[in-house]
Amino acid sequence: MMRLSVLAIVGLLAGCAQSPWQDQSQRLGDLLAQQQAALLELERNPQALQEAPRDVVRANEALLRATQLAGHIGSETEARHFAYLSQRYHDIALSKAELAALARQQDQLERERGQLHVSLRAARLSSWQSDALDAALTARMQALGAEQTERGWLLTLDVRSLDEHGRLQRSAERSLQQLAKFLQLNPQRRLRIAGHSDDQGQGETQRLKANRYARQVADWLLAEGLDSSRLQVLSYAGDKPRVENRSAAGRQLNQRVELLLSDAHGQLPAR
Repeated sequence: MMRLSVLAIVGLLAGCAQSPWQDQSQRLGDLLAQQQAALLELERNPQALQEAPRDVVRANEALLRATQLAGHIGSETEARHFAYLSQRYHDIALSKAELAALARQQDQLERERGQLHVSLRAARLSSWQSDALDAALTARMQALGAEQTERGWLLTLDVRSLDEHGRLQRSAERSLQQLAKFLQLNPQRRLRIAGHSDDQGQGETQRLKANRYARQVADWLLAEGLDSSRLQVLSYAGDKPRVENRSAAGRQLNQRVELLLSDAHGQLPAR
């Protein structure tokens, strides 16, 4: 009803012959129409309605009063006062809505900042833990006599680790005992046990010899309580020599068992 009154007054003022009084009335009518449009826009702003409902009501009430006064000759000054008052309440409502939006954004930024801080601390802690674990692993593997290769940590037992009956020597057992303890404490890790022979004699004979070397080590670890699913047993009939097989010393070095430790996720490299 108030909106119709504003439009009616504007139309009435526009239809009259121009005079100084009518010019003022026209300007007042334009002001009321502009304020009416501004309030319509304000009422479509959910944040303004939520954060400043009283100011929205007061803006409409002031505009209604301005519209009523505009219809009476001599009341233009008072009508203009209420129109400006309506504008003021309109601006206050918008400011409160904007401040509330900024406050929510600030809260969101603070939460994100807190989450980022926690994430950074967790990342640093994870990095420190990873470095500590790597250092501990390096110390343990080096104590066993293992070497770090591109494929992972590698412990090599040469044929001298076996007696004449193919049994493990005490020195090899001590290394394997420490390795077994490490694997028991790190159940996610696996082990590849590869037996190697030299290239002297028939290929099948050498393969069986290499397999015997590997099985001897695997059986010993199984007896220590390791699950067979964590052990991968391979044998190579002299096709992966460490040195040339021309001398007895070279052939002895090539007859060996290599134990390759998986990564922390149990992954072993390709054969």
